Amino acid sequence: QYGMNFAHVRLYYPPAAWQRVTTVNCRDFARSLGIGRVEQIPGLFGDPPFKQRLLNQVDILFADEWESLREASPPVPSLRLETLRFAASLDPEEKQEIIAS
Repeated sequence: QYGMNFAHVRLYYPPAAWQRVTTVNCRDFARSLGIGRVEQIPGLFGDPPFKQRLLNQVDILFADEWESLREASPPVPSLRLETLRFAASLDPEEKQEIIAS
């Protein structure tokens, strides 16, 4: 009844195989988000003001880690931009040269 509960918050970026984990006190984390309990978080993901508070807290929790993520990240084009497509064709002689080399 009077114990403290902790939650692990994980931040990960699969393209760079980068991840960090931190442990937070559930009560303090919920208060910082303006909610009563951390169990409410999944139901609030669609709420833009809540989402912004959550992103702000993640920024604070992992403030010392952002630079290491930038260093580990390969240059990846933004998915919000238009998609670029490239195509090439080789004649049979060029294909044979590539296979032979």
